[in-house]
Amino acid sequence: MFGRIFKWSGGGASDGPPGNFRVLIIGKTGCGKTTILEKFCGAKIADAPSEKRGLHNIEKELVAVNNKGFIAHDSRGFEAGTDAEFKRVTSFLKKRETMTDLLQKIHIIWYCIQADCRPIQQAEIKFFAKRFIPVVVIVTKFDCLVQDYMPDDEDVSGPDPYEEATDKATENFHEYYEKPLKAMPEPPDFVIKLSKGSFRFNRMFNPY
Repeated sequence: MFGRIFKWSGGGASDGPPGNFRVLIIGKTGCGKTTILEKFCGAKIADAPSEKRGLHNIEKELVAVNNKGFIAHDSRGFEAGTDAEFKRVTSFLKKRETMTDLLQKIHIIWYCIQADCRPIQQAEIKFFAKRFIPVVVIVTKFDCLVQDYMPDDEDVSGPDPYEEATDKATENFHEYYEKPLKAMPEPPDFVIKLSKGSFRFNRMFNPY
């Protein structure tokens, strides 16, 4: 089942697996969840992940306009100092796991962290202390992290500054995101980085 989930890359209603592919996407507002969902399924999401407090409902199905086989559920991420969303997510996953209809189960979790926002925090430590279904951590907006390492215009000289900035950002990704996550008691199955305009789910999510 794990292999089948990752091998499917979306791109149209006729390309999906039999029945539904159901994902829980976790991440704070502005981290790029809508872009990830739409790029993966190859279609617009009828109702994008909620952006306002008070309107969020993890049970609500987000369905691709032209790909009814793709269904997402949205969690707005975990805030420091509160367990409310963490409890909501774990309760939701437990309920879905007990469902007898395989198409109603959550098949995979996409846990989104914005690269230019913060390193690993207490929320990740708590989340990856438990074992859930397959989890992919997506470090989004890697291009913003690269930009942080770009020199000022007047300082540009020598080797390609973009290449150097990319190398430094990649080191940052490995040191402050990938390594700590892989060292968790129950680490994610994959940790990947995504930049705006360079989206390669086929290559990144296929374990074979």
